[in-house]
Amino acid sequence: MGILDGIINDLKSDPISGIDEAVKIVSDKIFDEEKGKFEYPDRMPKGANIFLAVECKGRDQGEIGYLCLEREAPGSFFVGYWTGPFRNSGTERARMKRVKSWDINENNPNKIIIEYARIMKYLVKEWKMSSSEELTDNFREIFIGPEYVTSVATAVNNKNQYLSYKRNNLVKTEDFYKRLLTAFSIKSAVLPRNCR
Repeated sequence: MGILDGIINDLKSDPISGIDEAVKIVSDKIFDEEKGKFEYPDRMPKGANIFLAVECKGRDQGEIGYLCLEREAPGSFFVGYWTGPFRNSGTERARMKRVKSWDINENNPNKIIIEYARIMKYLVKEWKMSSSEELTDNFREIFIGPEYVTSVATAVNNKNQYLSYKRNNLVKTEDFYKRLLTAFSIKSAVLPRNCR
């Protein structure tokens, strides 16, 4: 990632537009490498705030999908999963629609691209899992980390193997503790009953 480091150093005077510019340059390079693999390039979502679109599997048979890195506001990004039928017949049902999105709570271009790659990897795992393995159970866990409270979804296959396939940062940890203290009318610290 030497190219990205050079871009970031050049744009330090304006950090917000610098982030956007750095992400755009890296996204363009990724797109140039991937566009030759697209089977349905005419179905790609387009727009000023879509920095990167990579073709992937749709949700259902007869659908095509695109995973897009999109800008919500200057310096703020999210990943959108768009699906639609293979052919565009011009009707409302044939339009590509964003069916899922993931927030990216990062302001470093390196980490924004890495988070996009993680989501792509998660989707590929989910598609492989849905087509090749039978699942027996799934559950969701909440992890309280130093910066964010994170939700992790995990599936269990018929071999009792665990596969964490979805991670969402729900809220900043500090905000979570404030809400918890307010909800339970606790004045000072949160301790489990067996620790008091």
